[in-house]
Amino acid sequence: MAALETIPEEIFLAIFDHLGCHRYNEKAFLPFAAISKRWQRAIERFPFKSFKLNNTQLSTFASLFQGAARAHRKALVRKIDLTIELPPYDGDDCHQHEELNNQIFSTAIHDLFQVLETFNEDEAVKANFTRGVGIEIRLSSIESPKDEDIPYADKEYKFQGTFIKLLNPERLPTLECVTSFYPIAWMWSRRIDPVAGIQMASKLKNLNRCITYYRDSWECTEGGTKGVKEKTLIDNRHDFSLALSNYTQSVKDLSLRSDSWSGCMPDEAMPPPKFISFTSSTDTFSLAIHEFIQRANVSDISICGLLPYSSDILWPYKDVKDAPKPLWPNLTSLCISVSAHTPDGDWYFKGDPALASDSEFMGPNDRKYINDYFRVSDQPVNMFRSIPVPERIDPFLKAMALVIRHAPSLESLHLCFGEVKLRPGYVKAEGLTRRFSIYYKTPGDQFWFDKRGHRRRPRIICDVGNNWRASKEIEQMWMEALGPNGLINYHH
Repeated sequence: MAALETIPEEIFLAIFDHLGCHRYNEKAFLPFAAISKRWQRAIERFPFKSFKLNNTQLSTFASLFQGAARAHRKALVRKIDLTIELPPYDGDDCHQHEELNNQIFSTAIHDLFQVLETFNEDEAVKANFTRGVGIEIRLSSIESPKDEDIPYADKEYKFQGTFIKLLNPERLPTLECVTSFYPIAWMWSRRIDPVAGIQMASKLKNLNRCITYYRDSWECTEGGTKGVKEKTLIDNRHDFSLALSNYTQSVKDLSLRSDSWSGCMPDEAMPPPKFISFTSSTDTFSLAIHEFIQRANVSDISICGLLPYSSDILWPYKDVKDAPKPLWPNLTSLCISVSAHTPDGDWYFKGDPALASDSEFMGPNDRKYINDYFRVSDQPVNMFRSIPVPERIDPFLKAMALVIRHAPSLESLHLCFGEVKLRPGYVKAEGLTRRFSIYYKTPGDQFWFDKRGHRRRPRIICDVGNNWRASKEIEQMWMEALGPNGLINYHH
């Protein structure tokens, strides 16, 4: 009989695969690891493939890889799912330990990064990376045990107004083993400071894919105490812009998501927040994203969640000669969801003058209900803006033409203001919607609005309401960008 040490590892794996236990319980084979070192190496690949950890387990996690006899395990890790447990608090004061919560979160992130830093020089980990295999990190939730006592419907409201911050992000070590990063904590979790996801991602040298959230909620109050104040919104955008500007790594695929109320205002008679100072005409937030795509060699980027952007996100240049050559050389796909209002406190849309005047749509000036704006489920709604304002929307459409013309690898561009069912509060108008999305597709890229034969042509598809058409100037710019075989298709 052959000694266990001489049996090929492939036979071990074939036996394990035949038994199939590891598909349901990856720890089922652990008792067999004591038979021999060969068995240990073959068996450990199953339980070490994926870890679900909380911050109290990080020291134990680190010990699994310490010493020469355990170093081989580093190359087995494929996924780490981290939960941060915060301390209990008194009564319903869920923000009682704000500074302590920041410290606990930051310590957990620093500890995890320090463990993974030891993977950088491991030859087997490096070999994995050359084969396109890396580690995925997912931040699942940040919660206190007391959070379970908060009624489910109240959690989002309770957690508004504060963010868990990452302290001393500059001290994080640079990691080479992580290729996917998802600091997206589920929606009823505590909210991470929007900048923290980018700060962590900037320390991942070989990052391919990242999904991060930009969460904020704006409550339209003057001096109120609930929600996120306008100053905090402005500070968040400034800090996020700065983090993007300081980002020096590459990332192939980025998704920036948001559940931001700052981009979706149920009362469209209210003045939107202003994110641009009186002394500047540039939205630094939009500009930072534009420059990030160029600097980080992004191939695919999706920006979801109705945050306010300006056309600077597509084309911030006064003249074509000012643009980098080539522009966004690796970018193949870009999708941007834009709010109905502008970063400088204006609107991209207006009320339909065929239905009512502006003053009729806006209703009375007295907004006594505003303090409970985001608190009650039957909150007052006055959404009436359905008609694009040319002087505000046209710069976006012109910028789109310039990007199509100058981004050499671009295959798909979606500029989505969305389709929203409107509810005017003071004017009777049934079935009123705001529908405005513009799509660019290269030949061969199928789209659901394509008619027979359209797929073979470069095209711009306008999924718009109110029989809207672009101006002749913009249509001409689009056709010049599309080329002689180009097509503009209106879907009303």
